[in-house]
Amino acid sequence: MTFVVSTINLKGGVGKTTTTVALAETLACAFNKKVLVIDLDPQTNATIMFIGEERWARLNRAGHTLARLFQDAVETGLARFDFAATLQSNVSNVSGAETVDLLPASLDMIDVQDILAARHIGGLSWLDPFEMMRSFFFDWPDLVWPIRSSNGDAGTDARDQDHSVANAPDLPIGLLKTAIGDHIAAYDVVIIDCPPSLGVIPLNGLFLSDAYLIPTVPDHLSTYGIPQIMERIRRFSERIGRHLPPMGIVLTKVQQSSSVHRAQQARLEKIADPPVFEAMMKQSNRIAAMAEFVPEKRTFRQKYGAEPEGNAASLLLIGAEFLKRTRSFDRAL
Repeated sequence: MTFVVSTINLKGGVGKTTTTVALAETLACAFNKKVLVIDLDPQTNATIMFIGEERWARLNRAGHTLARLFQDAVETGLARFDFAATLQSNVSNVSGAETVDLLPASLDMIDVQDILAARHIGGLSWLDPFEMMRSFFFDWPDLVWPIRSSNGDAGTDARDQDHSVANAPDLPIGLLKTAIGDHIAAYDVVIIDCPPSLGVIPLNGLFLSDAYLIPTVPDHLSTYGIPQIMERIRRFSERIGRHLPPMGIVLTKVQQSSSVHRAQQARLEKIADPPVFEAMMKQSNRIAAMAEFVPEKRTFRQKYGAEPEGNAASLLLIGAEFLKRTRSFDRAL
């Protein structure tokens, strides 16, 4: 069975995309898993890290990114998204990680998300984007979801019918699942790199997911919003009628000589909600260099570095713990 996880943190610069890419390559190289990375972040960092700017620019000009999927929903009646043309196979430069594939992002997703939040989609009238986002997270009990009734009329109060978001695939948060849901069975693990927000596009990722992972630097500012992330996703989970649990926290950019990092790590481990992964990703030049696209093949150890400065051994432990935690969700991995 395929396990789908979203990596998310509402603060930028915490190593979210680095964790996504490193985890994908670890699972493929060391654990023989077939992995799909879905880049939902308009910054396109994961995309560029895998395929470089030139290849991404060609795909973007041809409309072969995930932006086309969401643009189709805005431009009613069009269905130009081509999964086969958008899917990029064997994108990792790590030897042994040839089973990593990618659905690339685009800068155009920034604009289309705001339009999606407000536009009349599939016969559904939506709230003002700012009001809708506020309602998503603060007015769940009173939120009226306009969905189609059995006679095709829109605007019916969902609370008066046996319907939920999960049963309404034409809602904006179900666009990704509708488009690629039949394709992900080919993979053992799908990792969705979400932007640092909880707008319509990252909610599409969460709607497709079985769980979510929170990468964070162990400092006050980076961890401050974790309870808010969990509460908002809990409310979202309730509304879609499906459990969406936190898989845990992965500590990133850890400076072991920092008393602040050590103290924050201890605090998170004591709270244990969600549980902290035992291994962590240390701050290193190798990790920083990941942002630069390198087409030449390298071994896993060459890319991530040996201990004590490198992260190759730590990533193997993170990968093993990740798979162990997936099994706790009754997934056959």
